[in-house]
Amino acid sequence: MNTFGNSFNNNNPFQMSNHLLFLCLLVSFICNAQNTTSQEKTYKTTENDSINICPFPNNCGYYKGEFIYDGVTKIANGKGKANFKGNIAEGNWKNNRLDGYGSYDVKNKAKYVGEWKDGLSHGKGTTTYKDGSMYSGEWKNNKYDGQGTSISFSGEKYAGAWKENKRHGLGSLTFENGNIYFGQFANDKFYGQGTITFVNGIKYIGNWKNFKLDSIGTFITSNGDKFTIQWNNENSNKSQYRTFAKNPKKPSKFKLASENFTGKGIRIYQNIRIYIGEFKLGKQNGQGTVHYINGSKYSGQWKDNQFEGKGTLTDVSINETYIGNFKNGNKDGLGTINYTNGEKYSGEWKDGSRTGQGTYNWPNGDKFVGNFMRNRQNGQGTMFYANGEKFTGEWKDSKEYNGILYKKDGTQKSSYRDGILIE
Repeated sequence: MNTFGNSFNNNNPFQMSNHLLFLCLLVSFICNAQNTTSQEKTYKTTENDSINICPFPNNCGYYKGEFIYDGVTKIANGKGKANFKGNIAEGNWKNNRLDGYGSYDVKNKAKYVGEWKDGLSHGKGTTTYKDGSMYSGEWKNNKYDGQGTSISFSGEKYAGAWKENKRHGLGSLTFENGNIYFGQFANDKFYGQGTITFVNGIKYIGNWKNFKLDSIGTFITSNGDKFTIQWNNENSNKSQYRTFAKNPKKPSKFKLASENFTGKGIRIYQNIRIYIGEFKLGKQNGQGTVHYINGSKYSGQWKDNQFEGKGTLTDVSINETYIGNFKNGNKDGLGTINYTNGEKYSGEWKDGSRTGQGTYNWPNGDKFVGNFMRNRQNGQGTMFYANGEKFTGEWKDSKEYNGILYKKDGTQKSSYRDGILIE
């Protein structure tokens, strides 16, 4: 007999209520069991414990901090800190990725502090690089995007609009020497309406295209004289009209150099360089100075638009200065250059390279005196080492080839034969 079935057939209220209670308890138990299984609890790693996380493929590390655990997998969630092979990420986490506010320090390279979204720099944040450069502003999917300010290691500063890591939109670029461009950018280049102001007071207002002057613009000298220029080629010098300053700061010494101009004048080129000096039949001849937009300049003698004779060339992009002779636009003859790393060469040059007799000094105190060929030590020469030792003999491609290495007291230490060291 089926007693369970009969209890219903007999319509026993007490038994029926017991069965209903049993069913309710059974359902409640099942529901609670399901909820317990799916519910994620928040935990925190102990001091000596960590969990392994991989926010992105091939980018795994060890995490300490708050996490959730569903009974199977531990997931970084909440505040915590992770180490990815020496690169440290710290802040708020969600699903094993930084999300919210946090920082990421890439060892010996850069550090970002700011907002994150799904493991990417997104929102407002600042990155400082080991070379001293930085960016502070808006980010989108790990890229500069929106309004932001950048400062390069050389001191160049840009403040304005960005798009996918490039200057794009309205902005202001201040070069290391103080020259300023304010206007439109497109894909990191001057593009559209803009004004360049040089530290010597010269100003140009007009249209730009790919870093070059384009269409019609106004050139203003330091004393206030204005020239309107129509650009048709690389070095258009045809002014449509000239407006003299009503109350000039000082009398104008120079004229805007025309195609066949002779005398002292000014010429502006489409690639944003300005020459101030002597001309002969429209070409730069004699004494003059050319200013480049980034602050670099050459001052000295010219022949048919090229550096020729004695002059000084300063390249701010690599922080180097050369003082000496030039020929056909190249370093040629005697000259001295100071390199950005503290090294110095003084001697002969040929076609822009160190060739001939010269002296090379290193910051650590080492010094070479001898022959050079195409920037390398070749031929006879002596290396004086900072520790008092010296090598005298033949060099090949900046290496000892045949000669003797002397100790500090003057006695022989070793020798080289055909590039092989002989003790």
